[in-house]
Amino acid sequence: MEVNTIGEFEQLDLYVQKAGSSEAPLSLLAAGIVPRDFIIESPELMTTYEEAAGLNGAVDMGAVYGKRYMVGDFYAKAADEYDFLAMRDEIFALFNGPEPFYIAESREPGKRWLVRTEGRYSLDRQRTYGFFQVNFVSASPFSESIGLTTDPATFTHLDLPVSSFNYTSIQSGDFRVYNAGTKIDPRNPNTTLRIIYKGSSESLRLYNHATGDYWRYDGRSNDDDTITIDGVRSLKNGLSIVRNTNLGVITLAPGWNRIVAEGVPTPVRQAVQAQLPRPKTNLMNPFRFEFKYNFI
Repeated sequence: MEVNTIGEFEQLDLYVQKAGSSEAPLSLLAAGIVPRDFIIESPELMTTYEEAAGLNGAVDMGAVYGKRYMVGDFYAKAADEYDFLAMRDEIFALFNGPEPFYIAESREPGKRWLVRTEGRYSLDRQRTYGFFQVNFVSASPFSESIGLTTDPATFTHLDLPVSSFNYTSIQSGDFRVYNAGTKIDPRNPNTTLRIIYKGSSESLRLYNHATGDYWRYDGRSNDDDTITIDGVRSLKNGLSIVRNTNLGVITLAPGWNRIVAEGVPTPVRQAVQAQLPRPKTNLMNPFRFEFKYNFI
């Protein structure tokens, strides 16, 4: 993302991309729309209380985050009166489509929000300028990384102690997975987490020592088989094996998560050639952790 400056100050830019699109995000500055500000409201904490007749106070039953709201302040300049009307319609088409879209800002280029436009708005016309505010709402209380942990581009603008390599080919039965954001719980509708194992196993078991989570598959896999834990679903070669599991779910705590895998082959050290003493280690079948970081 290119950074524009005004004097000593960085010019704010916003980037818009349709959900599911492979096209590059659209720079609003390049499209002739100047963002004056982009304000993100605090998370909405939704607490549940239980009251009982005749008792003082209430019982705190816990809290969750609700939707997230934000507002963008913009202006655009048309060439003349007729161009103003065309510019207005293009702005409406950009922000008021029926599908949700991603929006990111140049001040935090490694994060983005999946939003919809909320409510109506109009352009305050001053000659050939149009000033307007747009309210956005995100069904998720969290922003997310611009890509999966297995995509190198995800780490371009995030200063982290890991790279995509640390998630794509984990060849160990005792390893650590780094989560740069809030807790990853695949039971939440706006969270992505896929754990993939390819190779042979016997009663494959996964433990996350950071969260206490435990997942078990009471079955076998061969060298060419792929076992996938996709959120709350468990698959082998694309077919459900959930009834052969303990119905466990793996979550990821913020920071480092120690993962232990059992029921997988142990690497074997053997000579490269009979006449040479140099040992060679056969690597384990790899694990792969695919998810997006969620940020408050």
